[in-house]
Amino acid sequence: MRESAIGRAWAVGLLDGFGADAAAIRDAGLGYAARYWGYYPSPNGVSNYEAEDRRGRGWGESQDRGGEIFQRLDKAVRDAGRASYKAVQSLVVDTYWFPDRNPSWLDRLINGRLAASGRTVTGSLPVPGDDETLRLAVEGLLTVVQGRGGRRPTAH
Repeated sequence: MRESAIGRAWAVGLLDGFGADAAAIRDAGLGYAARYWGYYPSPNGVSNYEAEDRRGRGWGESQDRGGEIFQRLDKAVRDAGRASYKAVQSLVVDTYWFPDRNPSWLDRLINGRLAASGRTVTGSLPVPGDDETLRLAVEGLLTVVQGRGGRRPTAH
């Protein structure tokens, strides 16, 4: 499993209790972020003199030709609402290239979970709204877990 913010949320139990397997929620977030960065190319500009293709390679073209799967996943997450979409971006997309960092709201929730288990923490504890941001992120990822995005149904 890739080191990630959502992986740390899963490890301390923050993804439990949402009516779906916590590992499935984690994996949906990791998959969504990998497909996101495979779909959206890096900007061309001063830092890309050789005009090389710097898109992610996590999901090969043969697995998602033209980004069709990602587009369905992204639509499902967007359909969960603007706040959910923003929370998913914060949890899995914004942190993708910085796997050792968490959004500040997640740091506080992890510290709260660790403090509740009797461990000493040095960072801030949760503030109002942090639980809601997590709930919104999970709500967006549940659209992926529950199959409201992803592959088209196949004919039997």
